[in-house]
Amino acid sequence: MAAETLLLKGRVLIFGAGRSGRATVALALKEGFDSVSLVDEADLDFSDFSERFHKELESGRLKLQTNWKASDQVDLPDFVVMSPGIPHDADPYLFCMENELPICGDLDFAFCLY
Repeated sequence: MAAETLLLKGRVLIFGAGRSGRATVALALKEGFDSVSLVDEADLDFSDFSERFHKELESGRLKLQTNWKASDQVDLPDFVVMSPGIPHDADPYLFCMENELPICGDLDFAFCLY
């Protein structure tokens, strides 16, 4: 993915709500991205995020979703950050390929910002 796409700081979709996904959310919000969505296929507890990012959640700048399915995704993001634990044949990757969305990893994302 071209670094220019990241520098536009538009809509980012982050797949995987583990440690790296949650850190990527914090970085994206800190860097001023317009819209940040963190999704996971599992049913996870986001209570720590609800407290930490209350203002961003209320404004709609941050969206959290568990039990993600491709059919749930209404708005397409400008790019996707894929957490390292997601296999390349999993639904999130297939969704990105079908919609021709640019994908990067969490380290690529951070590197392009600095």
